[in-house]
Amino acid sequence: MARRTWPVIAATAAALLLGGGLLRLQRLGAPEAVPTGAHSDTTPLSITTPTSPASVAMVRRERQDGDPDPFRDQDDLSLVYAAFDADPDPSARALAWRAWSICVPTFAAAGGGMLSTDAAAKALDASSDPARMAALATLEVRCAGFYRRPTAALTADAARNARRHHDGDLRSRAEQALEAVAAGNADEARELLRALATSRDPYEWRALSGIVSRWNRGAGHPAEDVALDAALAVVGCDLGMDCGPQSLLALQACAFNAACEGDLVERTLSQYPDADRSAVAAARAQLARALAAGRFDPHHLIEQR
Repeated sequence: MARRTWPVIAATAAALLLGGGLLRLQRLGAPEAVPTGAHSDTTPLSITTPTSPASVAMVRRERQDGDPDPFRDQDDLSLVYAAFDADPDPSARALAWRAWSICVPTFAAAGGGMLSTDAAAKALDASSDPARMAALATLEVRCAGFYRRPTAALTADAARNARRHHDGDLRSRAEQALEAVAAGNADEARELLRALATSRDPYEWRALSGIVSRWNRGAGHPAEDVALDAALAVVGCDLGMDCGPQSLLALQACAFNAACEGDLVERTLSQYPDADRSAVAAARAQLARALAAGRFDPHHLIEQR
């Protein structure tokens, strides 16, 4: 299976360089920066007020009230970060990490402030692709809230998040399950899967993609394993995740992986060229039914050896 996964989340700690009191990223060349509060010629920033406690509280309350996707129609990703950064639930902290790891590596300028869309596109070799440019322009607007904070505060958060990433504090339950599988600890992995079946967090279920192939290591049925891993990557769309073409993950897929056609399902499955689409659809439907009915069996993903 040749799957191109978006690398920013896993590589954020390594990509951030903290020196001279400024937040920097390893980039080719030194793209021009847009000072905090300014905007590029491509996209005018629509967020004009700093993060407020009331706005952060609203993001938390919507999740408590049952909306599983805090990124849906959210124009300021820094609100999601502020809402869940210190949450005791690993799934919620992973949402904060997602917001951070999209916005800070992509748009942080070497001299402080925020990169323009054009500069970010140059760093990603996306300048010649109008669809990728449009995705980055939208992400620039949604990420701008991070850059209205003082550079010193952003730098301090970068150092803290690098330590937390290294220490495993930002791992989601899905990541913990993948690590348990890699270590051969099936019981721990199954217990984590049971917890995820209860929460039905769509981002966690998407992050489980790869667990089947990792567990079987080619000893199972490779075609079925690929189909099930691909189904895991899209079953979140049945659990309340925003999967439209302007959703956060769809914009990510376009901006970073050049997968810009269709909705999130189509963009995701384009990264699984070896997966049989009918088998993926059947596996996805089976997973969604089992989760909805409360009868998901972890052995469906991690078979007994």
